[in-house]
Amino acid sequence: MTSIDSTDTQGAADSNQETWLHLESALRDIPAPGRFKSLTCSEHAALAERVSILALQPDPFDARGFAYPEGIRGTLQRAAQIHAALAALPPDVLPTTSSEAQS
Repeated sequence: MTSIDSTDTQGAADSNQETWLHLESALRDIPAPGRFKSLTCSEHAALAERVSILALQPDPFDARGFAYPEGIRGTLQRAAQIHAALAALPPDVLPTTSSEAQS
């Protein structure tokens, strides 16, 4: 491997690490499973929107690509669909306020 190849590889690794740190940061405030008995419909809707936006985040280095690998984008899109489906449930199925969700 030449020094140029080594530099390119290191640059790609740094970019990949930065991408994962950005994703972790973007999702950090989402409640961990078990912290709440349930999320409200509006919280599910907000999560669906945020996760969907993350799935389609453009690559900052290539306008034709996405920031996250295909497998991660697929997982984020599935999560967005699940939260959107939960947000669309009738009001009597999920709590409507955060205090109801935590009780």
